[in-house]
Amino acid sequence: MVNDEIDSDRNLKLRLRIQEAKQTIQERERERERD
Repeated sequence: MVNDEIDSDRNLKLRLRIQEAKQTIQERERERERD
């Protein structure tokens, strides 16, 4: 049980990092389109 909770917590943090990375990439692409 404890290991599962730790794994799910890691997966959650990884998903958040992936979402943040996607957002930054999208923002950079928008900045390129403006130029």
